Amino acid sequence: MIMPYMFDCAYIMQEVLSYPLFLWTVYFLYYVYEKENHTKYNIYPILAALFTVLSIFTKTYMFFIPLVLNICTLIEIVVEKKRKIFFKTMVYDTFCLIFFLGMYFMVYAVNGFKRGSNHYTSQFSLLFPININTILYGIICCVIYAALFMVNTGIIPISALIYQWIYARNRTWMLTFSMLSLTFLIVEIVFMVVLTEEGVGTLPHKFLFRYFQVFVPLIFILFVKYKNDFLFLKSKKVYVTMLASLCISMYYFIKMGGGTRQAIIDGHLFLFIENLAKFILPCADIMIISVFLILIILLMYRYFKKKDVRKFANILVYGGIIGVALFWIVQTIQLPYYTNIITDGKIIQSDGIQISQYLNKEDYDYIYYVYGDMDEENSYYRNFYGYLKYPYQFLSKNDIIEVINKRKGRKIIFISLSNLTTMSSNIKYVNVTTSRLHMFTV
Repeated sequence: MIMPYMFDCAYIMQEVLSYPLFLWTVYFLYYVYEKENHTKYNIYPILAALFTVLSIFTKTYMFFIPLVLNICTLIEIVVEKKRKIFFKTMVYDTFCLIFFLGMYFMVYAVNGFKRGSNHYTSQFSLLFPININTILYGIICCVIYAALFMVNTGIIPISALIYQWIYARNRTWMLTFSMLSLTFLIVEIVFMVVLTEEGVGTLPHKFLFRYFQVFVPLIFILFVKYKNDFLFLKSKKVYVTMLASLCISMYYFIKMGGGTRQAIIDGHLFLFIENLAKFILPCADIMIISVFLILIILLMYRYFKKKDVRKFANILVYGGIIGVALFWIVQTIQLPYYTNIITDGKIIQSDGIQISQYLNKEDYDYIYYVYGDMDEENSYYRNFYGYLKYPYQFLSKNDIIEVINKRKGRKIIFISLSNLTTMSSNIKYVNVTTSRLHMFTV
């Protein structure tokens, strides 16, 4: 909950690289916009641009960095009357464009000037056509994501930053950048990922905290800077914000009725709560949110009755630190068990490497992952795509014959958990040593 977990390195995809790249980007931006630099020339805008581009090429969703940065610059110029930062942002934007074009050409050249699969383009197209229901459910999901984010980050730290940014107006450039980035991220992830994966008309079945987790070190640093003896807890608006986030979260878990499907890489806190509710204590998710709600109510009582919140707030903060430490210990058991026992991570890795090595030697026109009606419980095996550099498509088992007839004369490879040779005499097994995923050609 506090820091990006280093034991995520075994399976968490590109975040292992994007987290440190983003934090280095923030470090250089701090030197550009907050730390006084009296030299005529400095390299920090260029370094910030370089690491921004590296972050974007590592995780595409990080395109928010230059967009939010330019919004922050506009705010500084129009509202704060700080026109000197315009030149810094122009240097940053110019080198961002240069590095982006250079990196794009380099990646294109390394791949033999062949285009790879673009998961985000095909996924984003599922958002269309946009209608009133899309906007309505988008707003609902944004509110739910904002509430779940506050709960996942401990409620009090993010409440302190909201107070400083909105109510106290004690804003630094980094605080503005962080709060605008988080706001933009919620909207971005909801409309580009949640609605396209879950569909319009349903509440999200999981909270994708891994997209926000990179901000947790920054939130922690800013909280230490702004907590100021918890003076923000003397604001009624802060309590309204905290209670609203908890009530929305509780409503979400009640509405889902235990139907959440939290993935291991998406959010460890809510995965832990989900496992408690499913396997140990029914309605544990609602009970845990209720405990948080009671603690905030007790905090309110301390302030409104005794006018002193520092002692109780310190107890909550230090208790939270101890809880996070214990939570880390639990994760060292839960994560490897989930990865290797529940999801067959080692088998997926081994089969994915074998398949990718074979495909690198061949030149297939079409690659299909075939799924059947009974394969849903084995959906984890679809994650083998991380080892492929070629575009592929999902294909229902019922559509194989149609595809074979349509693609006559073309080289086709089918990847499946089940034996496809029984469907047609034209389908041949590819002799590559794998455990669960098998390849077939025509």
